[in-house]
Amino acid sequence: MEVKRASLANIKNISGKVSQFTIIVYLAYNLFQHSALALYIFNEELRTITMVLTFVCTCVHLVVCMLYYGIKIFPFSKKLHNIFFYVSPVDFIFLGFLACNLIWIYIIPHIYGNNPGQAFTDAGRLAMLLVYFPVAILIRMKEFNLRFIYKTIFFASFAVSIWHIFMWVGESINPNFAVSIYTFLENATNGMFQRGEWIKGYGIIRVVTTNSVSLCIGFFLLFNYDFKNRFSKYLYVFVFTFAILCTFLKSLWFGIFAGVFIIILLIIYEYIKNQQNHSAVKILLASLCVTIFLNFTVFQGAVLNRLLYAFISSEPLTSSEIPSDPENTWDPYLDQYGAYISNNIKLEQAQKLLEKWREHPIVGHGYGSYIEGYLRSENAVFSYEMTFFALLMKIGIAGACVWVIFALSMVIAAYSKYKENLRNFAVWFAIAVSFFVTIQTNPLLFSPNGMIFILFLLLDTVQQNSINFKQLSEDKKPLAAHAVVK
Repeated sequence: MEVKRASLANIKNISGKVSQFTIIVYLAYNLFQHSALALYIFNEELRTITMVLTFVCTCVHLVVCMLYYGIKIFPFSKKLHNIFFYVSPVDFIFLGFLACNLIWIYIIPHIYGNNPGQAFTDAGRLAMLLVYFPVAILIRMKEFNLRFIYKTIFFASFAVSIWHIFMWVGESINPNFAVSIYTFLENATNGMFQRGEWIKGYGIIRVVTTNSVSLCIGFFLLFNYDFKNRFSKYLYVFVFTFAILCTFLKSLWFGIFAGVFIIILLIIYEYIKNQQNHSAVKILLASLCVTIFLNFTVFQGAVLNRLLYAFISSEPLTSSEIPSDPENTWDPYLDQYGAYISNNIKLEQAQKLLEKWREHPIVGHGYGSYIEGYLRSENAVFSYEMTFFALLMKIGIAGACVWVIFALSMVIAAYSKYKENLRNFAVWFAIAVSFFVTIQTNPLLFSPNGMIFILFLLLDTVQQNSINFKQLSEDKKPLAAHAVVK
């Protein structure tokens, strides 16, 4: 018996390390992988491979832990020996959310004669969130610690920031720099790296790919990060701020602004309670100083110009009427004209999407649906800039209610976990709000990279049980004192 338990302990140790490694690879790769470059192995994208491996490995580790601790899957088992003791109400809500979305992936498209393949392509990325279930249970069983997930996501986001800056500098020197790099990788690896769409600026140099959204996570995790010294803190602030600015992505900037507003409310609240948050104030001031400095030096005033004309709805002056500097690396007229065109497209798009939604306001048309004769992308016909209106057209009021219930359950779970630490909740909420605002006018960011964003927010609501698992594994008897899963 002792030999068997020792063998099981060794297996648990190995499966734990393997599953933890797959989680790190899964999170890091899916934060760093983006629309312009993807890695394929045996003609299968690595994102799919890492998702399947992570799900399988974590499930195997969960089964091994259940065998080791004597935990059963039957509802009538003793409390601490029942797997349902380690399941939260949020888990059931999330499971219901995924199940309900199957209606708009398979049933509704079938009813209205839409392409089921397009529906799955549109919403199939939700499958990336399935990893949550085994990982969440293992966290509650104290097999996994959220700290290593935080570190993985933070440093992966930092690597994405470095990449954005590197690409922006390269494009500033050579307009074909990014394409040359991606083409070289594609040729050197014999097609393992496959180059996708690289979004060029309109009168301005910018770096925009699907993983640009991960910059939000990294930036706001700064407010919870334990810096070893002052230099590293301001280095991270500089890098994240520089990377966010060089996207010249208004939706991302406004998402950051919305999150910063939450942090400012936290600072005001703590000031009233005589709990001054000097670290948060310093990070915000440092980021503001970096923004001002880069705007008037490296970016030659382009950041301020883009913000001033963010909501332009009338055609700007002609190019001859806008003063230009021959030394500038950007064209003020093209930048303003691009904003004018973009804003008018979004207004027109919102109107057309609402007209389409009115045909089936309750259940929508299903994922993958689109407006006939009005496509924004030949590759993804169901993709539109106005994310909320597009989603409403696809899933109707009923589907929107499913999403709202899911979002509210996450907020409640996060508050329940952090109600004794309002600062941590404010950071979580700032990340959530920044993501919500960012994706509203840019479907490019509501991508597989965005699913990792949601996965992080979900995992950050998980609470560990205060159970002595060492004693549980030794006697396999229920303990007198235990914590209720929230």
